Amino acid sequence: MPRSVPPPDDLTLAQLRAVSADAVVWHGPQVSSTESIGWTRATPWGQQRLDLRAQWHRRSWRLSMEADTRFDVQLDGRPLTVTFRTTYARLTGQDTPWVQLLPGASEAETRRQVERLRLDCQEALFPWLDQVQTPAGLVAFMSVPRNSLRLLWAHSVGPFRPAQLVAALLPASEIADAQASLQKAERLTRLDLGEREPLSANDTAPAD
Repeated sequence: MPRSVPPPDDLTLAQLRAVSADAVVWHGPQVSSTESIGWTRATPWGQQRLDLRAQWHRRSWRLSMEADTRFDVQLDGRPLTVTFRTTYARLTGQDTPWVQLLPGASEAETRRQVERLRLDCQEALFPWLDQVQTPAGLVAFMSVPRNSLRLLWAHSVGPFRPAQLVAALLPASEIADAQASLQKAERLTRLDLGEREPLSANDTAPAD
């Protein structure tokens, strides 16, 4: 017997849980208005977590995506954890930070919307660390895919400040060249995003 489409007020979290049941972990308190689905995956460089937020708003669900990617690196021989955090809206530049599921949406439509959010985020939110052996020792450079330049600007140039990290790993004789190269890359990133104001190594990330 074919499954019936639930009535408009019955688009429940059970449908969202069913989207990727074998890969989804639900956690946190059960509340009536907001839930999250979390995907956590291991990468060679650290853990990446994607969270799908489902919020009940005016008789329909709003779906949005957030992502945290954590890397463990060495700074002056000491372990350092670097976290990239962004949202689907910030990444894509959309004004609306969610996908609206209209009342009466079928389970197939729910699956399609969730899968689109997940794939868009996973394709774009995959920073990696390149390690390069130099005469000064092993130097780690952070890089991201071209379609994730917003992530690089918002978080790498701010609290992480790659110019300072690389400077800490290099001898004094090479610090100036390393900072100049990184600042040039950061300036080009801004130009690519249409942000043409001057950039310095002391810039901080925009507030969330």
